[in-house]
Amino acid sequence: MKLTIEKIIPTGKSLGRIKGKVVLTNEGLPGEIVEIKVTKEKKGYIDAKTTTVLQSSPQRIKPRCTHYKVCSPYQYIDYPLQTKIKESQINELFSRQLKFEKHIPFKASPQTWHYRNRLHLHIIYKQDTPQLAYHEAKSHLKFIPIDECFLASHEINSTMKGLLKLIEQNKLKFIREVSVRENIQKDQLLLTLYIDSVKNINNLKPVEELTLTHKIKGIISIDEKKSKHLVFGQEYIEKTINDITFYVGPESFFQINTPMLEILINDLKNHATGNYRTVADLYCGVGTFGLILAKQTAKTIGIETNKETIRLLHKNITLNGIKNFKAYQGKCKKFKSLLTQNAVDLLIVDPPRKGLETELREAIIKRDIPKIIYISCDPATLTRDLKTFLEKYRIEQVYAYDFFPQTPHIETMTILTRT
Repeated sequence: MKLTIEKIIPTGKSLGRIKGKVVLTNEGLPGEIVEIKVTKEKKGYIDAKTTTVLQSSPQRIKPRCTHYKVCSPYQYIDYPLQTKIKESQINELFSRQLKFEKHIPFKASPQTWHYRNRLHLHIIYKQDTPQLAYHEAKSHLKFIPIDECFLASHEINSTMKGLLKLIEQNKLKFIREVSVRENIQKDQLLLTLYIDSVKNINNLKPVEELTLTHKIKGIISIDEKKSKHLVFGQEYIEKTINDITFYVGPESFFQINTPMLEILINDLKNHATGNYRTVADLYCGVGTFGLILAKQTAKTIGIETNKETIRLLHKNITLNGIKNFKAYQGKCKKFKSLLTQNAVDLLIVDPPRKGLETELREAIIKRDIPKIIYISCDPATLTRDLKTFLEKYRIEQVYAYDFFPQTPHIETMTILTRT
């Protein structure tokens, strides 16, 4: 079947119509004519797979990664068009869902390749030879082998390849997954090995050979019970943003595109001017936003659910000499009473992809908080949450950011002021 592509929707799928019925296929640029194979026919639309590009767009380029459909399905689109597509998507979504007609600027990434400062891969075996691999899309049992990831830095790729050689030479088959985190600013790497049993911790000595050729600051193992063990060096690397230094651990959340993070923080500071009585930073991680603003507030409250992250947050508070930051460990909705007990005049929320819990949304809307800064990694759940906030707030400004070039993902920051 032939299909003319009309547009690319936020999921990354390409949309066209056959006899008036919507068809979603996995690849195709606006204006292209492609040949498709139907994979599933549903009530409202047809799912399909592109088999041949019959009429190609001039914006189509050759993907760099052989596995690009698994991790970065926009690699076949030249970068200027990627940014136009995402800008159009976020503006259309806000207009349709929230009747917000002010244009939302989309900020491109300073780096479009090798921007990832963290990479997590599986180790699989083909004819007794270890290979690095990603999960296949929508499968936890099937894997796609990779030779190199062009989204990750050169040093991360080099470290991964060096580890693979050591695994093969020393028959370290008990290493099932690997994560490498990097701080380019200080030439630091943190290597995390996921092993099948705590019994194999003492067999990891050969991996330390990597420290002779790579600037590895620490090696951590995580066993089948999720227990962490320090194999070499220290359990964190340091990242410095806006003169604040952060200790970041193997599984701490920290944005993977550092130059883009610096742009977002600059925008945030432009909207968080003046002095505050209390800043509340929900889903605060290792303190990225709260610590940066701590100098201009009497009190900062940070809430984070992850135990490892909250432990590093306490270290970061001490490391930077911050005296007015109080950290709480647990789900944000359990601490909603803090919004009542403290005179919060700036609330920062940076929730996971699922957005804010209903209970927390309702608690926030009842408080007289003058300004909310909502940082989101999912525009769909963001607009859902904003519908609640617009009962009492107005949208002052929205920014959209390309933290993940070559992918469909869009990060946003919305500034809300109380009406």
